[in-house]
Amino acid sequence: MYLNVQDNQRDISILDLLGYSQREIRRMMIQIYRPIVWTAFVITLIPGILTARTIQKALSAAIHDYMPFGVNFKGLL
Repeated sequence: MYLNVQDNQRDISILDLLGYSQREIRRMMIQIYRPIVWTAFVITLIPGILTARTIQKALSAAIHDYMPFGVNFKGLL
């Protein structure tokens, strides 16, 4: 999203000069990607949790100490 803002900085400046409010500019230039970001988040959530759990189990076995793994799904959303 940061790269998108940098790439569209000229367009954002033009919209600002035309009198659009910051809220309208944000809605037109940035918030259009919100569904894509949420979809990517949902798709990668479970694989990310499973990967983190696997890494933590491997680390726990390497140091010969038990480290509990917990996920707070309410906190993720």
